[in-house]
Amino acid sequence: MRMAMCAGALALTVCAGATLGQTITQWNFNVSGGGASVGTLTPSVGSGTIVALGTPQIAFRNGAGSTDVSTPDNAALDLSPWQAQGLNSGASGVEFRVSTAGFSNIVVSWDHRHSNRMSRWVQFQYSINGGASYSTAGLANSGIFEASQGGDLWYNNRTVDLSNVAGVANNPNFRFRVVSIFSPVPFINNNIPYDNGTAYNTSAGNLTPYDVDGRSRLDNVTVRQQNTPTNPAINAEFFPEAVCADGGSAALLTARLTPGVVPTSTGVTVTADLSALGFSPTEALVDNGTLGDVVAGDGVFSRSVYAEVGIPTGEYTIPVTVSDAQSRTSTVTEKIRVSNCTPQSAGNVVISQIFGGGGAFSAPVNADFIELFNRSNSPVNIGGWSVWAAGSSLAATFTTDRRGIIPANTILQPGQHYLVQTLANPGQFGAPLFSDVTFTPGFGIDQSDAKIALVRNSTTVPACPINGNPGPDVEDWVAYGIKNECFLGGSATLSTAVTQSVKRRQGGCQNTWQNFNDFRLASPEPRDSQLGLTPCCPADYDDSGFVDSDDFVVFVNDFERGCRGTGVGNAGLDPNCTRSADFDNTGFVDSDDFVAFVDAFSAGCGV
Repeated sequence: MRMAMCAGALALTVCAGATLGQTITQWNFNVSGGGASVGTLTPSVGSGTIVALGTPQIAFRNGAGSTDVSTPDNAALDLSPWQAQGLNSGASGVEFRVSTAGFSNIVVSWDHRHSNRMSRWVQFQYSINGGASYSTAGLANSGIFEASQGGDLWYNNRTVDLSNVAGVANNPNFRFRVVSIFSPVPFINNNIPYDNGTAYNTSAGNLTPYDVDGRSRLDNVTVRQQNTPTNPAINAEFFPEAVCADGGSAALLTARLTPGVVPTSTGVTVTADLSALGFSPTEALVDNGTLGDVVAGDGVFSRSVYAEVGIPTGEYTIPVTVSDAQSRTSTVTEKIRVSNCTPQSAGNVVISQIFGGGGAFSAPVNADFIELFNRSNSPVNIGGWSVWAAGSSLAATFTTDRRGIIPANTILQPGQHYLVQTLANPGQFGAPLFSDVTFTPGFGIDQSDAKIALVRNSTTVPACPINGNPGPDVEDWVAYGIKNECFLGGSATLSTAVTQSVKRRQGGCQNTWQNFNDFRLASPEPRDSQLGLTPCCPADYDDSGFVDSDDFVVFVNDFERGCRGTGVGNAGLDPNCTRSADFDNTGFVDSDDFVAFVDAFSAGCGV
C-alpha cells in the first residue's frame, strides 16, 4: 500500500487529493440504480451544460478505474466516432459550459480514458466569450495531454490551473472543451519517425491502427475555486514489481505527475531513494526520453532500476519525492521485490506464449491462444493434461468453465511446440489461427492481465502459488498484467495488448519460475506442432529458435557493453542490450562468459 506525505513553504498548503477548494460544478455522470452504462448529463454538483463537438455522439459506459468510486453505478461520458485520419485536428470532442460568476482562482480537473484506437493526444481549450473564440494561452504544455502509457487506461486527475488566466474568474460565459488533436510534433517510436505532426496517432503508440470508431471516456469533470495552493503529487509504480538479485533484470519506476496549483508547479524534479538497492538516496527520475523514460515531456518521470549484485532477496520500500520551484514537495512510497533468478526449474513442458487479443480490431490473428513447448530432452505425453485460465485478482479463482483438456496420447518431442486455440468461435479481425487443438466451446483469455495454469491432470484445480510453489500437480504457471495478484516468483510479467503477446525468453527454454524474468512482450507468433523442432540451446542468444551467426554478433555486442540485463532499458541502463551476457550466471560479465558462450555455440545445438 502506498503512503503519502506532504510538505510546503506555506502552512496552509495541502496535498493534491485532499481538500481541493469549493466545487462550482461537477459531473460524475451517475444515475442511482442505473448501473455503469446508464448516465446523465445533469451535474452532480452545481449547474452547467455539455455539448458534443464535431463527429462524436454522447453515450455512457463503465467508469471503473476513474476517481469516481460509486459502485455499481459508476458511469462515464463516452464519445465516438472521431474525425478520419488527417482531417480537422481539434474539431471533435466535448464542450462544457459553466458560469464562474462570483468565483476566482478557477481550476478544472477530470479523468480520461483513451481507447487503443483513438488519438493519443487531446487538448484542453477555454473560452471567456461564450464560445466565440477559444485559447490555450497561459496553459502548461499548451493544454495538451497524452496517453503516454498506452490506451484502455485511465489517466486520472488531469488538471488545468486557470487561476492566473485573465477573464476566466467571475465570468458567466466561461466555457472549456476537450478535443482530439494530431500529434503536436513529429512523433518518434523506437527512433523511427512515423508521423509528420499532421495525423492522429493511437494511444497504443501506433501499435494499433487509428480507427474513427475508437472511444474516449471522461469522468469526474470538476470546476472549482481553489484558494489554497496544492502540492505537486505523483502516482509511482514499478513495471514489473520485481528485479533479479544478480542484477540481470530491471524494472521501470514511473511517477505520473499531478502539478500543484495556485500557482501551477514549475521546475519540477522527482527523485527516488534507491539506497536499499545499492544506489544513491537521491536518484533522479527524468521526463526527457532517457534512462528508460518512454516519452519526453509527457508528465511521467521514469528511471530504469535494478539491484546491485549482493542485495539480499526480499521486499523493499522505495520513497519517491516530487518537488517544485514553489518550494512544495510530497513523497509516496512504492514496493519492489528482489528475487533469486538463478535456479532453473526442472519443469519439462512450459507455457511458452499467451495471447488474449485474438479477433479484436487490428489483432494479427482471429483467436486467443496458449502455446506450450517441450523444453526437455525427452518426449512428454501431455494427453489428459489441462489448461486453465482466470482473472488476475485473488478473488478470481479457477473454474471448470475456463478449463480445456488436451486429447489423450498427445506426445511432444523435445523442442516441439503445441498450439491451443482456447475459444471455438473466432473473432472478427485477424488471420485464421491454425492450432493443434481447439477447446469447445472453450473460453476467452483476458487481453491485458490474467493467470494461466498448466496442470498434469484434468481434475486438480490450481490455486495461487504459496512461497513460490504452485502445487504438486501444476507443471507451469504464468501471470501477466500489472494488476495481477497471483504470480510465480517476485512479480507478474507486463500487461499485454491487442498486438502483443507474452513470450517466454530463450525461445521458450528459460524457466527460472520468475514470471517477470522469464517472459517479454512481443508480436504474437503462434507456433504449432508442425513447426520444425527447436531443442533448447543456450547459444540461441537472440531468441530466434535456432543458432546462427546472428547469435554470435548479438552476444559480442552485449558482452562488450558488460550487459547484465534482459531487454531494452535493462543491463546497467544501456538501451542497446538484448539480454544478459552473464552467460555463466556469476552475477558479473567477464572472460569466462565469453568462453562459455563460444563452447555452447561451437556445439551447434539447435541448428
